[in-house]
Amino acid sequence: MGEVEHIYIMNIAEQIKSLVELQKLDSQIYKHNMRKGRIPLLIKELEDGFQKKGEALKEEDSNLKSLLVRQKEKENDLASKEETIKKCEGQLYQIKTNKEYTAMQQEIKGYGADKSVLEDDILALLDETEAKKRIIEQHKAALKDEEKKLGEEKEKVNAELKEIEEKLNSLNAQRSEMTSKIDRGMLSKYERVLKGKDGLAMVPVVEDSCGGCNLNLPPQVINEIKMEKDLVFCESCARILYIEE
Repeated sequence: MGEVEHIYIMNIAEQIKSLVELQKLDSQIYKHNMRKGRIPLLIKELEDGFQKKGEALKEEDSNLKSLLVRQKEKENDLASKEETIKKCEGQLYQIKTNKEYTAMQQEIKGYGADKSVLEDDILALLDETEAKKRIIEQHKAALKDEEKKLGEEKEKVNAELKEIEEKLNSLNAQRSEMTSKIDRGMLSKYERVLKGKDGLAMVPVVEDSCGGCNLNLPPQVINEIKMEKDLVFCESCARILYIEE
C-alpha cells in the first residue's frame, strides 16, 4: 500500500511540474494574443488619423468654394454698379436743370463710392482665395505623403500580425502535445483558473506569500504545497500555488 501511495504522490508531483511548464507556455500564448488583439486597434487608429486629415482637407475645399461664391457675388454686384453708373452718366446729357444735374452727379458719386468698396472687397477676397489655394495644395501634398506612410505602417503591422499568428500556431501545437500528457481532472481545474485570471493560473510561493496576489500564506498551506498530494489554491486569488525548485 505504501509503495502504491508513493507512486501516486510522485505522479501528482510530476503533474504539477507539467502544469508549471504549461503555465510558462500559456504565458507566452497570452502575451502574443494580447499583441494580436491590439493590432486591429492600431490599424484603426492609423486609419482614423488619416481620415481626419482627409476630412480637414475637404473642409478647406468647402471654405474655398464659399470664398469663390462670395467673390463671384461681389463681381456681379460690381458689374451691376458699373452698369448703373454708365446709365446715369448717359442721362446727364438729357437733364435740363442745374438742380437735377447736381442731384444726378451726387447719385453717381454714391454709386462710385459703392463701387470702390466692392473693388476693395474683391481684392481682399482674391488675396484670401489665393492664400487658401496655396494652403490646400500644401495639405494635398502632405496628405499624399501621409497616405504613403499609412500604407507602409499597415504593411509593417500586418507583417507583425503574420509573425504573431505563426508563433501562436507553433505555441498552440506545443500546448496540444503537452496537455495530452496531463491528467484531465487537473488540467480542467488549471484551465478554469487560467480563463479567469488573465492567463496566469499557477504562481510560485515567494517568501511565504502568493506570487499572484502577495497574500501571506500560513505554514500549514506551505506544507500542503510541499507535500504535492494535490493542487493547492490561494484563498485570496484562487490561483494554483507551487514551490520553485
